[in-house]
Amino acid sequence: MSDVTFALEANSQQLNYDDIADGEVVITITNVNVQQCDQPVRISYHGCHGRTYRPSKGMIRILAAGWGRDSANWIGKSVKLYGDPSVKWAGKALGGIRIKAMSDINPSGLNTMLTVARGKREPFKVECLNMQRPTYPQDKFDQVLPAMVAQITAGKMSIEQVVAKCQQTGDLTPQQLQALEQAVPVSADDEEIN
Repeated sequence: MSDVTFALEANSQQLNYDDIADGEVVITITNVNVQQCDQPVRISYHGCHGRTYRPSKGMIRILAAGWGRDSANWIGKSVKLYGDPSVKWAGKALGGIRIKAMSDINPSGLNTMLTVARGKREPFKVECLNMQRPTYPQDKFDQVLPAMVAQITAGKMSIEQVVAKCQQTGDLTPQQLQALEQAVPVSADDEEIN
């Protein structure tokens, strides 16, 4: 075996910085699982394919500040995420996922303080996410679907990256998302093995 493609893939259990490093993605929360572990909050969302968003402590604090501490109240709400290359881990800028905007908050947004290093906090602004967004044009979707599938199949983009790119124009409809999911070949890792 000489192909290293599988080794390039990020943890397939969660949404990663590399999935949205060069863009933004809007997710609508379908479930929140809270556990006592390293990544205590796991957020499922429409089109997640079993890959949860696992926010950092700072982003959990932002979500709680905007929507309250009861995660059951987060279901059905939406959040815009972006990849921030300046996020540090163990003192090195490795990149991470940050929240840019949240639905169902004050129209003027949310101003809070974010811990960026031990003993260092900086102002952090979260915009109000207006969910009155355009949908992705069906004729354009039909035209570019083969190219999207080719990018995913070739390993050049993840399905999340394709959806994020589409969201720059408009949100995919449930039917478009389903068509994309059905057109993408299922890998052995995606199948449930009993």
